[in-house]
Amino acid sequence: MIKPNAVVDINSKVDKYEFKRPSIHNDIRFDTLNYQVFTIDEILKENINYYKIKLNKTYDRNKIYIKTNNKVDIMCLYFSLDNMKRILYKDEKIKIDNVLNLNHGMINPSLLNIFSFFENLLKYNIYKYSNSITYDDLSKKDVKPENKNITTLFEHKKFVYENIDSLYIDNNIGKLNKADYLYILVKNKNKKKPNHIKCNIVQYNLKNNTLNDSDFKYQISNI
Repeated sequence: MIKPNAVVDINSKVDKYEFKRPSIHNDIRFDTLNYQVFTIDEILKENINYYKIKLNKTYDRNKIYIKTNNKVDIMCLYFSLDNMKRILYKDEKIKIDNVLNLNHGMINPSLLNIFSFFENLLKYNIYKYSNSITYDDLSKKDVKPENKNITTLFEHKKFVYENIDSLYIDNNIGKLNKADYLYILVKNKNKKKPNHIKCNIVQYNLKNNTLNDSDFKYQISNI
């Protein structure tokens, strides 16, 4: 039972109470029906780090939030199993090629071998190389970007977010030839200080999104 002295007389005491509309900022969870969330939280290794996210093709967009202790360079690269297409993407700019056009040295390559080859390219920051280098060479420590026969991934400056410690971007992945995987590449240039990365990726459909950009940014940065 409510005691009489606990009842608010809204006519006489309204100035003593503050009535607030509920804010979405009170709940930083994305519902699992309309959003799919991935998180990365670790210390970066020296030089190139890459993180692989398997995409859900029912979603047509993703937002990416990244925060690091120290400045880094970042690229977003997508991989499609349809003809093994490699897709560089930034701000609606797209560059597509086929990794099997490189001198991979594989006869009837399995999907496992293709992934191993492709991820070795990422590990060593290699975009393409001359025919003087073979697939087997890519696992050797003496293969370095300084080699004049190698073009590095991060040489593609128009696809690089350079010298940043915070990033918040929205990507229209519906136009990326049905990509199967997203790779986030991080070039850690600071060798002296430990560099921590916090990265949150949210996949969603634009037509089902119920959040404005301010609320979306607040939520994705607080996962």
